[in-house]
Amino acid sequence: MRSRGAGAVVVAVVAALVAPAVAAGARAPVTITPKAPAGTDPITVTWTAKRAFKPGVVEVRADTGGYSPTCSGKVVATVRRAVRRGTKVRVTLRPKPRWCENEPLTVSVADALRNRTIAGGYRVTLKGWQGSPVSVRTVAASTLTVQSPGRPDRSAPVDGVLRGTVPGLVKLGTDIELTLRSGRLGLGALPAEPLCAPPLQATELPLAAGRTGRLILLQSGEGRLTLPLDVAPASLTGCAAAPGAPSGAGPATLELSGKVGEGGLSRLVVGGSLPGVAVTGVGSAAVNVTLTLDVDLSGNA
Repeated sequence: MRSRGAGAVVVAVVAALVAPAVAAGARAPVTITPKAPAGTDPITVTWTAKRAFKPGVVEVRADTGGYSPTCSGKVVATVRRAVRRGTKVRVTLRPKPRWCENEPLTVSVADALRNRTIAGGYRVTLKGWQGSPVSVRTVAASTLTVQSPGRPDRSAPVDGVLRGTVPGLVKLGTDIELTLRSGRLGLGALPAEPLCAPPLQATELPLAAGRTGRLILLQSGEGRLTLPLDVAPASLTGCAAAPGAPSGAGPATLELSGKVGEGGLSRLVVGGSLPGVAVTGVGSAAVNVTLTLDVDLSGNA
């Protein structure tokens, strides 16, 4: 599956070298402040060198092991000055533009020349934030079709956009789960059904209050979309719900599935049905929905 955007951010920062604080060879713990950073907070890492290093050899790394174009999944600061044995070293890591708060951050001090960890990795818990922003838009050929026994099929276009987040970072090569928190779908006018009097149809299909939608993108290319809507199933048919029939009352939940085609995530086609909706006039109706989706994981949703 494709994802848009640049790779991890790498930043070089000059460290502050403070007068020796402990005896040569003594081990001092790494201090990380603040202990629970969030947003754009810089992270300051302080430790005492057990041996001397040449300029540009010592690196301080903060890494979530993932990628997102909207937050820092990896920041590397290089100590540009020589480090004496027993010297307390202080380095500040600055995210570009912010930390990816839903991912645990591993902070370590490394000898870049030997590619060996000097101290770490220390786990830092990051605050807040719901994840990388994503959007799901319908594109051409998204339709809702109502079928009733002995009656002509009736169809209308569906459009709209849903917005949400991916927890933490977008990690390619894995299953990706999108939580859809806001937005709505719009339903065009269905052809009138003469047996339904008076006609009753929803044209706005918002997410149900207090609930979220979900889109799961599997490594296999399969997509599974669940949308709890704040409308009754019968209102999707253009007819009123049959009295006492729970199948026509709300809320409706669409369960749609499909596979990524040649257009990748810009043309994910999913479909599904709400069968056996009890309505007045025609007795029973099936609501068949086919959506062509443009899934944007770029973080610019």
